[in-house]
Amino acid sequence: MFSEQEYVLVDFGAGRRLERFGPLLLDRLCPVAEGIRRGAPALWSRADARFVPQKADAPSPNRQNQRNRQSRPNQPKNASNALGFRGVWEPLTELGRQYFNAETVADAAQGQRAETLSSQPWTINCAGRFVFELKGSPFGHLGVFPEQAEKWDRIDELCQKIADQTGRPARVLNLFGYTGGSALAAAAAGAETTHLDAARNIVAQARRNAALSFPTPNADVDAGAETPFENAAQRDNNHEVKQNSTESKAAKPSNSSDATRPTPGSLRWIVDDAVKFVKRELKRGVVYDGVILDPPTYGHGARGEVWRLSRDLPPLLERCVELLSETTAFVMLTCHTPGFEAPTLDRLLRSTFRARFGSETGFRRLAKPLGIESQKNGTLPAGDLALLVRETK
Repeated sequence: MFSEQEYVLVDFGAGRRLERFGPLLLDRLCPVAEGIRRGAPALWSRADARFVPQKADAPSPNRQNQRNRQSRPNQPKNASNALGFRGVWEPLTELGRQYFNAETVADAAQGQRAETLSSQPWTINCAGRFVFELKGSPFGHLGVFPEQAEKWDRIDELCQKIADQTGRPARVLNLFGYTGGSALAAAAAGAETTHLDAARNIVAQARRNAALSFPTPNADVDAGAETPFENAAQRDNNHEVKQNSTESKAAKPSNSSDATRPTPGSLRWIVDDAVKFVKRELKRGVVYDGVILDPPTYGHGARGEVWRLSRDLPPLLERCVELLSETTAFVMLTCHTPGFEAPTLDRLLRSTFRARFGSETGFRRLAKPLGIESQKNGTLPAGDLALLVRETK
C-alpha cells in the first residue's frame, strides 16, 4: 500500500475525486462519484490543479483528430475512449503551475501524447518496493491507478510463496499491464515477469518506472533503455522484447529498507494484442505460474484489433488457464465494467479452472469489490477483484 506521504484520497463526490499524489493535491473526474455529496467541500479550493473535460462542441485544433472524427461519425465529439474523457489540466496554484503550465494545457487540447504532457514529472513510491513516474494525460490519468495497490500486495505474497514452494522464481504473465504496477510488484518479489500492453508509449512508461524502481549505479533511466533486470532488447515482428539465455543479475532496489526482500526478478516487455500473444505462448509451450489481467471494457490491440470485454474475456481466460503450471498456479482478474462484478468474475475463473484441472480440489478463492478509503467521505468503489489459486503438495 501507499503511505500517506505518497498517496491519499482526500475526498470524492459530484463526479470528481480529490487526491494527493506526493506534493500535489489534484482534482479530477470520477464517474462513480456522480450523485454523491462531497465530505469536505471547503478542501477542494486547495487543489493545485484541476482536470477539466473539453466541451462537447469544442472543435479540436488538431487536423488529424478532425479527420478521425469524420471517419467515425457515430462517435460524440467529447466521447470517452478506453482511457477516459479528453480534457485539459488547469493549474490553480504556484505549485500546480510548476507541473501543469499553460504550454501543457495547450498541448493537451491539441491531442499530444500522454507521456509529453507534464512540464515537470514527479514520482511516488509504493511501500518502498517500486516507483511510479507521474505525468498528466489528456484523459485525466497520471500513470498510476492507486486502487490497484491492494492487488500488488497480494501479488507480492503469491510470488514469494511460489518461490518458497518450488525453489525457483515464480513465472508471471501480466496482461493489459498499463504502466507496470502489477509487473513491478511481481518483479520486486523476485518473479520472472512478462509485461504486455497494446500501447507502445505506455510500455515505455512502464519500462521507465522499472528503471527508476530498480536502479544500478550509473543506470540510464531513459524509457527506451534496457533496465538492469532485462536480458536483451531485440524486437521481432511480433513486437516482443526477447530474453536471451543469460540471466541478468539485478541490483536490490535502493529504496527498500527491508533486508529480507528478494532480489528483483527479470522482466521482459511486450507490445502486442493480449489474445494473439497468449495464443502464441500456447503454441510455444510456455508455462506460467500466474497470470494477472486488468482488461478494459473496450479497446484496441497493437495493430488495431478490437477488444470487447463481454465477448473476448471468457475465451481469453480459458487460454490463460491452459498456460498455467500443473502445480502451484494462480489467476488474478480485476474489472471495472458493470455486469462484471466479483461474483461474475469468480464464476468465470472457477469454470475455466475446472475445465483445465478437472476439479476444484486444492483451490483457494477470493472475490471482492475493490475500494479506496478516503479521509473525508468513506470508501470510493474502484472495481472488483477475483483470485483463484491452485495449491498442490
